Amino acid sequence: MNRQSRLTFGVAIAILSSSAVSGADTKDAAQPQIGTIVPIHVELQAWQIRRAVFQALSLRLRKSDFSAAKDYDAVLTEFDTQPFSRTPIETLEILGDYYIPKEGPDPALAVVVQNLVLGWYDALRFASESERVEIVNNDGFFKKAFVLGGSEVVNRFVKFAADKPERVRALVAQGIAIAEKYRETNTYDRHWPTAYGVERLLCAQGGPCDAPPEMPKEQWSGAWEEAKRRVTLYFQPAPSK
Repeated sequence: MNRQSRLTFGVAIAILSSSAVSGADTKDAAQPQIGTIVPIHVELQAWQIRRAVFQALSLRLRKSDFSAAKDYDAVLTEFDTQPFSRTPIETLEILGDYYIPKEGPDPALAVVVQNLVLGWYDALRFASESERVEIVNNDGFFKKAFVLGGSEVVNRFVKFAADKPERVRALVAQGIAIAEKYRETNTYDRHWPTAYGVERLLCAQGGPCDAPPEMPKEQWSGAWEEAKRRVTLYFQPAPSK
């Protein structure tokens, strides 16, 4: 895809970090006062670090720091040549940060759909309910690719969906068909949804660090059908009043 111009939209990420507190002599350590904010260090997964790098590059371009252009372009090149090398949430962010604001929803919607289906399939198999809630509500999983570019991009998609419902259905079907071919791909970390939820915070505070129980393999086919159903319903036009 053509990238002669740089996208001016982007998202910044704040990564909470803190120094580890030694427990060698806790009886003499100063105890936090009531109301004191105590930072918790949560280890980031590899994909989260990679995502933060991309977000930082986007933010630099948004601030007209064009020294980031080469590295940003390298991410786009990787996206074009290795489309399933990043997690679905990362891919949706790249689509929303560059391709959809620049080129519109057609035919990018098909790529959005295939990543939504794969990503939600991952979440159903490997994530807890808490993790899935955070993915949808806090990270805006289903809407991410269209809201990153701001209200103008959202309005453009809403108009496209209203004016061309048959085209939307065709792109959704196309995206699902592509996702079918990569249903069990291992080109990216399929356990990426475990980076969400209250479990990781409890672990960082000394609680249990066990991964949530995975869905039994005999239920995976049902999860796949559910992922396709949810994504299809998400892009169905609202019933006319």
